[in-house]
Amino acid sequence: MTTADELQALVEQRYAMLDGPSWEPAYDWDTTVPPDEAYSRVTDPDRYRIVHLRAGVWTEVLAERLGVRVEPLGSLPDPEHPSRVVVGGSRLVPTASGARPLLLVEIEVARESGPPLPVLDVALDRPDFVVGGWPDCGCDACDTGSADLLEAVDDSVLSVVTGPYAMLRGHGWTAEWHPDGGGAGGDPAYDTDRLCSLAERVAHGEDVVLPAGTEVVVSRGWLA
Repeated sequence: MTTADELQALVEQRYAMLDGPSWEPAYDWDTTVPPDEAYSRVTDPDRYRIVHLRAGVWTEVLAERLGVRVEPLGSLPDPEHPSRVVVGGSRLVPTASGARPLLLVEIEVARESGPPLPVLDVALDRPDFVVGGWPDCGCDACDTGSADLLEAVDDSVLSVVTGPYAMLRGHGWTAEWHPDGGGAGGDPAYDTDRLCSLAERVAHGEDVVLPAGTEVVVSRGWLA
C-alpha cells in the first residue's frame, strides 16, 4: 500500500523538477513588526502561482499512485465573489470505499491594480466545503515564504487523503475534524468544543444528533 510519506516524497521530487520560484518570508515576526503599508502591498503576486503548480503535481501523483479519476475544472465566475474566477484545477475521485472527491480549485483574484493573485482552494466533495485556501493572504506582511506556503497546501491535501475527514456546516458556523487536527468557528452562540466533538464523532461513523439544518460531508481515507 502506498503511504502518505511516499506520496509526499514523490510530490516534492516532481515539483523540484519544475523549477518554480522560491523565496524567504518577507519579515521575521520574531524580531520585526511589519510596517503598516506592508499589509496593503503585494510585491510579486505572480510568484504565488506555485500553489497551482503544486496542485498539478498532486493531481499527477494521486492519479498515478492511487488510481484516482481526474475530472478537469473549467473556467467559472463566482457570482457571490466576482473578484474570484476559477481558471482551472481538478476534481479527484478516489477509488477507496467511503472516500469523497477532493477538489483542487485554481483561482485568480482580481486586484485594484496589477496582475491577479493566484489562489488555490482545497475542497472536500464540492467547491464550497473548503479545507484550506492558499495563500490565505497575499500581502507582504503576511508572506511566510514559499516553503511554508507549499507545506500548507500539502497538509490540506493529505488531511483528506489520509482521512477520515468530517466537515459540518450550519447557519453561521463550521466545524471540521481529522486525525491531525480540527477546529470550529463562526457564531459565538455555539459551543466550539462541542462542535469539534460532534465532527470527530461523525468522522468515526457515530450516530449523533446535530443542530437543525447542519450540512455534513464525511470522507474515509483514500489509502485504505
